[in-house]
This record gives sequence, C-alpha cells and structure tokens, in this order.
Amino acid sequence: MARINVDTLTAQRHEQFYTSLEETTFRYQFADGSFEWILNVDSDGLVLDYPNLFTRVD
Repeated sequence: MARINVDTLTAQRHEQFYTSLEETTFRYQFADGSFEWILNVDSDGLVLDYPNLFTRVD
C-alpha cells in the first residue's frame, strides 16, 4: 500500500498482509508487526467496519 502525505505530497510504502480466518473475516497486518486488525467483509469482500475510520451503512 502507498500512503500519501498530503502536506508534503510524498509517498510512503507500507507492506501489508491479509489472512483469511473465515469466509467473511480477515486479519489485516502491517508487515513490520506494528499494526493488526480483524476485518469483517460482506459476501462481495467489501469491508463492513473499519474501527476508528468508517462503518458501512445500509
């Protein structure tokens, strides 16, 4: 993933991993181990809730 700093317009590379835990549950991790979160997705693979960022509404 690339993160763009909007103040400096510089890009930072962030390696990440997604591991399937169940059909609609994935573990999302930064490669360096500094972040990990469990994500729930719908039947199309779209994230339902990303804590502290967004929650999908119907």
